[in-house]
Amino acid sequence: MVHGDARRPRRPRATSSDGHPAARRARAAVGGRRPRAVARWQRPRRGALNAGAAAHRRWPARGPRGALAASLGKARGADRERARRRLRRRRRHRRRPGLRGLRPSRRRTVHPWPPPPRQRPPAGLPCRMSPRSSPMTPPKTATTTALATSTAAPYPLLGGMSLDTFLREHWQKRPLLVRGAIPGFAGLLSASELLRLAGRDDVVARAVTTHPASNARDRRGRRRPRYRLESERLRRVDLGAARQQRWTFLVQGVEQHVPAAWDLLARFSFLPWARIDDLMISWAAPGGGVGPHVDDYDVFLLQGPGRRRWQVGSPAGVTLDPDEDLRILKDFRATDDWTLEPGDMLYLPPGVPHWGTAIDECMTYSIGFLAPRHEQLAQNFLAFLSQSPAASPPGIYADPDLRASLHPGAVDDEAVARVEAVLRGLVWDRETVATFLGRLLTGPKPSTSFAPPRRPLGLDAFAATLARAGTLTLGASTRALFRGDRFFVNGEVVAAGGALLDLLVTLTDTRRAALPVRLSDDDVATLHGL
Repeated sequence: MVHGDARRPRRPRATSSDGHPAARRARAAVGGRRPRAVARWQRPRRGALNAGAAAHRRWPARGPRGALAASLGKARGADRERARRRLRRRRRHRRRPGLRGLRPSRRRTVHPWPPPPRQRPPAGLPCRMSPRSSPMTPPKTATTTALATSTAAPYPLLGGMSLDTFLREHWQKRPLLVRGAIPGFAGLLSASELLRLAGRDDVVARAVTTHPASNARDRRGRRRPRYRLESERLRRVDLGAARQQRWTFLVQGVEQHVPAAWDLLARFSFLPWARIDDLMISWAAPGGGVGPHVDDYDVFLLQGPGRRRWQVGSPAGVTLDPDEDLRILKDFRATDDWTLEPGDMLYLPPGVPHWGTAIDECMTYSIGFLAPRHEQLAQNFLAFLSQSPAASPPGIYADPDLRASLHPGAVDDEAVARVEAVLRGLVWDRETVATFLGRLLTGPKPSTSFAPPRRPLGLDAFAATLARAGTLTLGASTRALFRGDRFFVNGEVVAAGGALLDLLVTLTDTRRAALPVRLSDDDVATLHGL
């Protein structure tokens, strides 16, 4: 028998974001005061912008359990069981992110939550990666760092050395060891959390095992490699077995999946964002490592939990070991030998041989910098020009003055001259290069993925949500730069001016900007199109 109040409960539409559970969480995250929501940046151009607001959603209005919980106590028999199942489904739904925000019209950046279609979220992820966490409340291990205000003042991250001194004497010149760069640094993830992250399909990760040195040769006269890249899926690796077999696993692009990683990268914002590549976290069992090697880029090696021994050599006369599968150096000789404790940091310029070996079970945070090869720049620039109507003259190859040839297999001088004239007709200047560089440096990496929003907002709903939001934040996978009045985001470019330009510049420099901002209708439409 069904009681009157046990019928299927109605889900009243919230009239204000104040009553929404996600809005309450957002308000609590900023000290109990408005802003009501937290904004998030997503995929650019028809999908880059997200400002947090959830008032458009329909939720039970009577607290976390709402009308479903109220009706559960009055239902009987099968109706009570149906109400209980509905309540369980509603609770599971609440564990998804409450702050969807301004939904872009086509694409948005994929964050750990919600998971990509047909992909379940990894079990046991830390709270900093859970749907209850807010982009404005990083974990205790992450510290938001303001932009440097003086290049001559002592900089704590560099042990009190000024930025001018570091760039003049060490940057791309010689290594620098900093004791206590971040005192008490405990890292962002535990070893088990990092291993779970490494096992995801949308994460770039590698594993290397270290074996005892041996002079034994196989039938082909090759010595057994000491360092081997494991092909086994990291999701199948047991942490206990990894400790016993001297495993090292490395996870790249952590900032795309752990928003707090950007707060760590912000400490290095005295260098251009255009140069910073990614944050890689490596875990190693005692005795583990990847062997002596050379990197082609600048890197800061920040020691997390545990200790690691770093040996640094001279770049003169380095050669690769032909018996190793990896790019391991042969006859490595160290000129410096340091043991790094948690919070210590080592800067290495490109081309400096180094060898890290875990003394304890340890984690190292590597802040790497972009260093494209010249041939890569040339290839990408020519491809960019080929897609630019203003740079590439129209027309097709023509030879109305062609003469009969006695050697049909020869490339004659006239054909070379015609093509040379076409190539010399390519038009580009410094601003063409600037546009190319902005789009190249913000372009998504092959491992970056985007998913369409579930409920795109129209322009009016977007404007209303933007007016209520308290903060606009770049998404974890989003890359943004600016030059003059041009804003580059995830490989595309938009022109801006006035208040919109100021907002985008702040977003680019600090990855978050305070709202509301007085914008024109055209500016709001531009944001809506991102």
